[in-house]
Amino acid sequence: GLEKMAVFLAYVVLLGVAGSSSSMAQSLYRLNYNNSDQPCVLVHAANITLYPDTLYPDTSVVLSGLGVNTSMSMCANNTDKIALVLSDTLGHLLQFLFLKVMDDNSNKSTSTYWTLQNVSFNNGVEHFSNNSNLFYCQYNQSFQCNSTTDITFLNTTSNLTAQTSLTLSIAYWQVQAFKFTNQTFDAARHCVNDYKSSVVPVIVGAAMAGLIVVVLIAYVISQMRNWRSQRGTSSFSSYGRL
Repeated sequence: GLEKMAVFLAYVVLLGVAGSSSSMAQSLYRLNYNNSDQPCVLVHAANITLYPDTLYPDTSVVLSGLGVNTSMSMCANNTDKIALVLSDTLGHLLQFLFLKVMDDNSNKSTSTYWTLQNVSFNNGVEHFSNNSNLFYCQYNQSFQCNSTTDITFLNTTSNLTAQTSLTLSIAYWQVQAFKFTNQTFDAARHCVNDYKSSVVPVIVGAAMAGLIVVVLIAYVISQMRNWRSQRGTSSFSSYGRL
């Protein structure tokens, strides 16, 4: 019984490790500088979901068939502002607005940062927007969030309808703008939720590993007792035959 339990627990731990290493299928959205093959922004994301939907308030809608709308996106050379516009199969528009930020400190040295200053959504009828500067990163640094990020939009349409807000949910995403070392993502700054969510699997894994060790020790002790008992019985039987 103990042996089977140890095998089962080991199998559970292996499943947990495999599950934590797996990831959702992701899409890469890339916008280059004008007349160049150099990227000015990269966005790597899994499901991008809206809820509740403007047209169907009781359902969530995964934006399918998203692609870079190059005619509406903006990425001029030496620019301080980048607009990445994604459009789906229904003509919905999702825009990410990035800004370059110069930070002058007391030592009169200048540091350059970039920020995701605004995210907006347009369904052709209404316009929703979030202007909260979602995060800041240094140049040659990407932003990554393996946890789900929820971005709340407010309806900025002049003639408001019953739908005053909606939420954009992005799972497993990484983004970088303006400057790249090798045309790909540089070292990432992780969102706060990643650090929080990483603690639980570590605790659970450590507890499971400790439980396996305890079960194995109990199994070894049980086997040693059985061996000693069998040896004692065998010795007594041999003594009786003398």
